[in-house]
Amino acid sequence: MKFLMITEHYSPRIGGITTYVKEFCSYLSKNGHDVTVLVPGENSVNSIIEKFYNNFILKKIGTGFSLSGNIKPKTRRYFCEQVNSFIDKNIDDFDVVHILFGIYSMRYLKISDYRHKDTIFGVTIHNIPPHECGLSWSNDKIFFQIKDLLRKKIISLLNNYRINYQKFNFYIVPSLTVKKHLASKFNFDNVYVINHGTKLNLSERKLISDDLNILTVGGFIPHKNQHLIPKISKILKERGINFKWNIVGPNKHDRYVDFIRKSIIKFKLQDRVFLNFSVSDKKLKSLYESSNIYVQPSSEEGFCFTVLEAALNNTPIIGTDTGAIEEIINSTHGLIVNLDVNEIAKKIILFHSNLLDKEIDNKEIISKFNWDKSVENYISIIDDIRNA
Repeated sequence: MKFLMITEHYSPRIGGITTYVKEFCSYLSKNGHDVTVLVPGENSVNSIIEKFYNNFILKKIGTGFSLSGNIKPKTRRYFCEQVNSFIDKNIDDFDVVHILFGIYSMRYLKISDYRHKDTIFGVTIHNIPPHECGLSWSNDKIFFQIKDLLRKKIISLLNNYRINYQKFNFYIVPSLTVKKHLASKFNFDNVYVINHGTKLNLSERKLISDDLNILTVGGFIPHKNQHLIPKISKILKERGINFKWNIVGPNKHDRYVDFIRKSIIKFKLQDRVFLNFSVSDKKLKSLYESSNIYVQPSSEEGFCFTVLEAALNNTPIIGTDTGAIEEIINSTHGLIVNLDVNEIAKKIILFHSNLLDKEIDNKEIISKFNWDKSVENYISIIDDIRNA
């Protein structure tokens, strides 16, 4: 089959969405399908830069704007306008048109113009804004918390309208959590859960000391709750636990990172808690392999690749009940906890005292969360729609 994939989020932006687009499209191509991916580019308006990447055709649609930082509505609008033009000229060349990321695109791409065609239209909804959109946190100044609350209400209204503006043949979500959110807001009966795979090739764990090595991975943003880690670390230090805690991820919020840095200094944890903003895949692999325990204190997730990577490395996980974290942990010997610093610290201490299992079995994880399985499930959905 021939697929046209559309995403508002791609390199140079980093994170789970970019990983999903690259890996899913690559594996879809490897399974014998023709895949073309349209992404926003910094090239001039009305220009298209085309290249072959990881077995699929990548077309950068010129927006004329920088794509670093948050993408502005004007940039998204230009992108959608040119994608509409591309679809209008090439719609007969594709069996499936699929928005891999972009609630803005769900509103402004003219899908309804092609209902008379045999083309199937679908979308992946990774989460429903304002989930994962917050810019404030519990210890933030009241002014910023109120401002962020109002901002999220506006985001919620806008995106509920965009999601419900036009109907698609199918909706893909990465976890049962997101499916429940969709079910509570929209009357969709064609929502399918397709779990992600992972791109990180991990090997045996290499524990390099008797100290407790803790790892947390993810962009520095309030819904990841890295600001709680200094408080948890303070409790561990007071209980006499020898530990090192590496927090890894790109800096996506300067004010938030500054707060975390000040908390580390305030609790005198400079020799215990380490911030890593840019690490190579090789270094990240080494950190996973040398960690005794992985902690994910997020309040909101659509999926959470990093928990999956930890599980594949046989690393015990302490995580909150959001995204696919519970689905992953239920397949292992990890623990689901409430978002409470004392509870998380208590579970870490139990682990350190040998009261919890120190290794997990990743066989079920490997069988359930892999890209070949994701593509197989996806093609099955498409075939069912075509044969209906």
